[in-house]
Amino acid sequence: MLNLKFPEVRRIYRAAVGHHDAARSLLGQCPEKTPSTRGHEVVYLSGYVAECSLKALLVSQFPRNKHSDVIERFKSEVKHNLERLRAELTTKGVHFPKNLQELLRRVHASWNSEMRYDVRTWRRDIVERVFDAAETLLDWTRGG
Repeated sequence: MLNLKFPEVRRIYRAAVGHHDAARSLLGQCPEKTPSTRGHEVVYLSGYVAECSLKALLVSQFPRNKHSDVIERFKSEVKHNLERLRAELTTKGVHFPKNLQELLRRVHASWNSEMRYDVRTWRRDIVERVFDAAETLLDWTRGG
């Protein structure tokens, strides 16, 4: 689904993959039985996995000469709003199957960019669910 021949799409997609790799590494360090702030970092990064995945997909829906305009809108209008990204993708003809809508809601319900100011502990089972949802969205955007 992504058009990785476009440099801006590749750049944003690489960010999603980098956040995913970091989140996976931290997930492996989360304790099984006790909540941890490491889990907080996994959820925080997982939100960016979802965000960057959807942004790369949205940029892919436009001709190359419009990419800079779309990216500027991310900064001024869309920001970190996962539901808005989904809505904009839908207007561009991208269909979100019901299971992916649920996964996106799961990430959206747990994550926001303001988490950087309010670190708390998270249970591993919840962290895994958010990470798995973001990972599935990443796979879906690249056509997997």
